[in-house]
Amino acid sequence: MTLNYLTKINVKILNEAFFKEFPLPFYATPESAGVDLRACIDSDVIVFPGDRFLCSTGLAFDLNNANLAMFLIPKSGLGHKKGIILGNSIGLLDSDYHLECFVSVWNTGNEAFTIQRGMYVAQAYFAPVARVEWNVVNVFNRTVKRTGGFGSTGKGL
Repeated sequence: MTLNYLTKINVKILNEAFFKEFPLPFYATPESAGVDLRACIDSDVIVFPGDRFLCSTGLAFDLNNANLAMFLIPKSGLGHKKGIILGNSIGLLDSDYHLECFVSVWNTGNEAFTIQRGMYVAQAYFAPVARVEWNVVNVFNRTVKRTGGFGSTGKGL
């Protein structure tokens, strides 16, 4: 089955000099789900264990669609190898946010980490937004055989 979800997103370049040196975010492979965002900084920044740094991307986005959201996701290699994750776990840019996109970089590792100009600091993933209305009930109409929670299905760990 072939699905085509190509959607044009308006992007504003906030640092022209940086993007003469580095390309706009792009899909690294034909099957990449996200695009990598770079550290748009003038010089290296050292993030010590336990510290956070609000990193500029040099870009602002206009999703121009209330049914679309942009999620900022940590780079798996940085997270696993260096303990570098996002300060808020996952970032969310709503369609009506048009200011600069920043990445909250958090060092959960044991060693200082240097963010270098132009290095990848996060991934951006775009997904549809499902809007809901609450239907208040006293009893659910279906029965499920499920108990527990908070790791109850992780029996193999």
